[in-house]
Amino acid sequence: MLAAYGEAQRAARDDAEQAMHRAKELYAEQHYHSTDLMPHSEAMRQLTVVKEQVAKTEERLRGLHDQLAQLEREIINEAQAIFCTLTKNYSGDALREQMFDAVIVDEISMALPPLLYLAANRASRRVVLVGDFLQLPPIVRSDTPVSNERLSKDIFEMAGIASDGKPQPGCRVLARLDRQHRMVPRVADVARRLVYERAGG
Repeated sequence: MLAAYGEAQRAARDDAEQAMHRAKELYAEQHYHSTDLMPHSEAMRQLTVVKEQVAKTEERLRGLHDQLAQLEREIINEAQAIFCTLTKNYSGDALREQMFDAVIVDEISMALPPLLYLAANRASRRVVLVGDFLQLPPIVRSDTPVSNERLSKDIFEMAGIASDGKPQPGCRVLARLDRQHRMVPRVADVARRLVYERAGG
């Protein structure tokens, strides 16, 4: 169905481009041959034809968008797991009114707390937040001190798990990981010495 949608969308786009191209040709003919203008009635007739073609193409595109939206809803309703960004969670209609047994968010050190709250609101049973408080914090660009102060705090600090790059002693929700697969050992050693050892890790 996705392949058929893609072909139909390309065909509709081609029709629209041809109609616009014809409209530009008509304008060019009138502009560069002003001494030999076609009758006004003929120009209006051709313009009406172009408008009708554009209207039909727009109607086809609306129908294709509706079909795609319906297909997205069906896929989401039948899926066992959905993967998306925090932004996609609240933007658009794909996940509107959707609830899940569990919501898992990774890399939460950079996540703005309000976006985590919106994601957590979709969980009916459990929310799992995974991250490293020594990784990059949220990126905030604001002209007001209040926004900078409130949004620049990561969820670790707001939950009292860590502060100023230091974990709270005896915190039961923290676990030390002793194995990583992202970097070669030499690169990992640089990060360990410059960041984690300085933080007491």
